[in-house]
Amino acid sequence: MVRPIQLLYWLLGCTLWTGVSGLEIQAQPSNRMLSQYVHRGWTERSGLPYSVVWSIEQTPDGYLWLGTRGGLTRYDGARFRHFTVANTPQLTSNEIRELFVDSSGVLWIGTYGGGLVRYADGTFAQVTAPD
Repeated sequence: MVRPIQLLYWLLGCTLWTGVSGLEIQAQPSNRMLSQYVHRGWTERSGLPYSVVWSIEQTPDGYLWLGTRGGLTRYDGARFRHFTVANTPQLTSNEIRELFVDSSGVLWIGTYGGGLVRYADGTFAQVTAPD
C-alpha cells in the first residue's frame, strides 16, 4: 500500500527531474466530469467522533489513525474504532493533537495536556520523562 507521503515524494521527484531534464509532462485529457469521481467525507454520521481532525497518520498495517478532539480513532477502510480516556487508561486526554509513525512502525500520539502515548504491537503505553 502506498502511503500519501510516499506519493508526495514521488511527485516532487518527478517534478524536479522534469525541471532538470527540460522535459515537459502533460496530464492525459479526461472525459470524466467531476461528478464521476468518488469522494467520501467522514462526519459524525459516518462514525467519526468529532468533525475536527487535528492529525492523520497511516501505520504499516494499513490502518488510518485520526487524532480528534474526542479521542484517537482508527479506521480500517470500513469501520471506525475509538480510543478515549474511558476505554484506554493510557490516554489521559481525549484531545489528540499530533500523530507520528516512526521508521519501526510505532505510532506516537501527542495529546493536549495529557502527555505522549506510544502504540506498538497492539499495546498503548504512556511515555514518562525518563523514557
